This record gives sequence, structure tokens and C-alpha cells, in this order.
Amino acid sequence: MKKIIRIITTSQYPYDQRLRKVAIVLEDIGYEVHITDRSKGNYSGEINTIFKRGFLFYMEYNVRVFFISLFTPGETFYVADIDPMPAIILLSFFRKHQIILDLHEWFPEVPELEGARVKKNIWRFIERFSFRVANIIVTVNDSLSEIYYKNYGRKPIVVRNIPLLRRKVRVNGRKKNFENRIIYYQGAVNTGRGLEAAIEAMKWLPNWKLWIVGDGDILDSLKNTASISTARERIIFWGRKKTDELDNLMAEATVGINLLESNSANYYYSLANKFFDYMMMGIPSINMNFPEYRRLIKKIDSGYLLEKLDARDLAKLVLSIEYDEYESKVDNCVRASKVYNWEIESEKLKMAVNSYLKT
Repeated sequence: MKKIIRIITTSQYPYDQRLRKVAIVLEDIGYEVHITDRSKGNYSGEINTIFKRGFLFYMEYNVRVFFISLFTPGETFYVADIDPMPAIILLSFFRKHQIILDLHEWFPEVPELEGARVKKNIWRFIERFSFRVANIIVTVNDSLSEIYYKNYGRKPIVVRNIPLLRRKVRVNGRKKNFENRIIYYQGAVNTGRGLEAAIEAMKWLPNWKLWIVGDGDILDSLKNTASISTARERIIFWGRKKTDELDNLMAEATVGINLLESNSANYYYSLANKFFDYMMMGIPSINMNFPEYRRLIKKIDSGYLLEKLDARDLAKLVLSIEYDEYESKVDNCVRASKVYNWEIESEKLKMAVNSYLKT
């Protein structure tokens, strides 16, 4: 009989590309994967909370995760980030289990906790305790791995959030994509993602369109901002889309944007999956000049670096893009995709799980 491993996350599993890929890896090495998340799917383990955000949401979610986990089979938990960890730590006092902790971000340093000293310190305490009890710790880039090692004396395994190697060719071809003049954003529509600057930049980009694909806390606010912009007819909000729909939209784009505020340490040391999503589709991207993006752009030259999050600077960078340079970066994206893909990257996760949990 297969061993059961339960993935626990506060995200919505059907839309979480990393966890869906992780689930396939775990199934490939012989586990039966169960899911506990907060979506409204039709599978066992879903949690539809009364509270939708803030302290009460996390408290309710962890209480419910604790009781679900206490009375369901399985002795291995794959925990995405530290926000569900209080329940799993508490569970340690009642039953024996193993923990794989997958840190997608530096949670105590997210923008939502800026200025909230007490809450930030609580999450730091949970993070520190999580490093003590987890059997395997995984994170998404080298910068975060070094920070965690410095803070807690344990160096997480780096498994970057890279897409599967795509089998299909680009739909439009390079010249067509360049002529489309579409600036494309894919991901959470939350604070600190630079979307306000992107909308403002459109007034200096009369021949360009801005597509925003995703949902989040500031979506309504951004729509209001866009509605009073002189470029409002060229700013399109597509909402949340499934993977196939994302591919079809991205295939039309000229450049992807991955803009982040520098005052968040979590963002400054990030390596967003959208960087690789754009690269995999052969779409050059505009990224902040932060450590991980700087390192990769220097190595593979698949995009552009923006020195500061400023609407005018962004517009100038977009206007400076010439076709010959653009075509070269598309070529680099295609070459890099043969090296940076989930088929290769996931081997590190397989080795870690096999070497520890199956001993």
C-alpha cells in the first residue's frame, strides 16, 4: 500500500502551479498525495473558512488543519510556507509525523506585515520553531537559502519554481509578438507588485497595450485607477485563468513584467515563478535589478533590468527596446529553457525526499 503524504497550503491548489508540480513528483516516487487547501474544489481536505484574511483567517485555518490532520491518515506532511505550520507543530505533541517545509517566500517580510511589529515577531518565532522541527526544508532561490542559513543554521535545499519544459512552439513568431506591443503581467494582483507604475507608464506608451492576468487584494483599486487613465482602453484585466488559458494569452505578449517594490525584503530577495514562465514561453521580461534577477539576466540575458520602480523609467525602457536586441533575447529564452525547467529542477526534490523519508 502506498504511503500517504498530505500537502497543506493556504493557497488554492488548482491555481498553485508549484504545488501541482510537486504533487506529480511525489506521486512519481510512490506516494499517495492528499490535499488540504482553502479552495472550493470537489476533493477531500478543502477548507472553506469563515474568515477570509488577517489574523482570524490564519487562526481559524490552523485550528481546522489541526483537527483534520489529527483524524486523517498519513504520517508525512508537505507544508507550503510557514502559515499552516502552527497546526503541524501542535500536532507533533499528539502523533508522530514527518515534515517537508517548502518556503515559497520570506513570510515575516511580506509587505502586508510592514509596520506590524507584533505580528511580524510572531511569524519570526513560528519560522524559527519550524526550522527546528522540519525534517526537510526547501526554498525557491539561493538568496533565501543563505539568509535562512545565517538566521537558523540550516541551509534549505533550493528547488526553484520553474515551469515544465514546453513542447509546443510559439504561436505568433518573434516579429508578430514584437509588433503586438503587449506588456504582460501574470500573477497575484497584490500590494507591491508595481502594477500601479505599469498603469501610469501607459500614458507615455501610446502604441502599447497592458494586459493584467490574475486576481488579488488590489484588483478593484487598480481597475478604478485604470478607468480614469487616458490609456484606459489599452489596459485589459483578464482575471484569473487556468494554465492553458495563461499560455494562450502569454503567447500574444511582447514583454512580460516582474516589477516589485524594493522596501520589502521578501520581494528584494525573491525569484518569482513568472520570471521562468516568461522565459519558457520565449517572452523577454522586464525585472527589477534585485540579486536573483541580476544574477540570472547576467548569465542568460533573457530580459531587461529596471533600476527603480518608476513609471517614467519603465516607459523609457519599453520604448528603448529594438527588434534586433529583442530577437536575440528571445533566442536566449529558448536556449535557457533547455536548462531551466522543472524536469531538471525537480530531481533535487526527488533526491531529498528519497534520501531522507525513505530511509
